[in-house]
Amino acid sequence: DGNQIALNDLLYLDHYIAMSYSLRDTRDFYYYGDTNPQGQPHGKGIAVWADNQYYYGDWKDGVRSGEGTWFHYHIHFTENKNDLYTYHQYVGGWAGDLPQGEGSEHYDFDESLLKENVSYVANLIGSYSAGLVDGAFYMTSIYADKSTKEWNAEAKGGTWVYCNETKDKKGNRAV
Repeated sequence: DGNQIALNDLLYLDHYIAMSYSLRDTRDFYYYGDTNPQGQPHGKGIAVWADNQYYYGDWKDGVRSGEGTWFHYHIHFTENKNDLYTYHQYVGGWAGDLPQGEGSEHYDFDESLLKENVSYVANLIGSYSAGLVDGAFYMTSIYADKSTKEWNAEAKGGTWVYCNETKDKKGNRAV
């Protein structure tokens, strides 16, 4: 029923972790939901891929198409010293198995790994084309001290459009 809390509860169960792990080094997935006469995902359904990736939403002829939510849970079984992310989510339009149209992304971080005075993009809301950022975006960033910043950006074909050629001390330019 599109219940995010239920999915969060399931993904930490040993057999769901084992199911996802069994798919490592493949592009295969487990699927539960509506199918077409050829047995392909078609309609509403949920899928599980390797590396604790999940999708719930619309399918057409075996690929994500329509509206849906993709999740990637970064689950660590030993002390995490390198993986900044704990969770990544995309909600929005899909076509040809890629984000397409209006959508939003959200990232959660292991706060112990955030570096002082570095901006980390936490949320993006805007347009996607063939899986790439493309169009106007509203974004929020967080910092190690838990402060946030809101900003707008423009992208074309997966590349941020810079406002000018002026760079800051770190070599960054405004988008």
